[in-house]
Amino acid sequence: MKIASLALSLSLFSLPAFSGEVPDSTVAKILGLPSVKHTVRQVSGYGHKATDVVYQDAQGKEVLTLRLASADQFAMWKSVTGIQMQPFPALGSDAFQYKEIRSVCAKSGGSAVCATPDFMNKSKPISDAQLAELIKAAF
Repeated sequence: MKIASLALSLSLFSLPAFSGEVPDSTVAKILGLPSVKHTVRQVSGYGHKATDVVYQDAQGKEVLTLRLASADQFAMWKSVTGIQMQPFPALGSDAFQYKEIRSVCAKSGGSAVCATPDFMNKSKPISDAQLAELIKAAF
């Protein structure tokens, strides 16, 4: 019994913290902000299953959402109709950007990530280069 319990404990310690979640300090550095904090929420419905990591600035204003999912969700994101998309070669041949909302999506191995700046945050706009850096940090 003790051996099984020890094995379970060790296996839990070897799991990654949260695949794709970028530390607050890294996001703050990439965005040039003094600090950020985040919340995590699960998203599911209409065939979509993902995790949103929402980052807020020191005043509590949302600045960015990272949507984390498996690579099979990436194909669904790319097949959305009615939204203009353009290639985003800085992150590979499959990466793309939704033009209107500036969301950038990419996949690597079995994971997919979309980085979406909050469109209400006009005081500190996020550049395409910063979005690319955030996605790279998530992988």
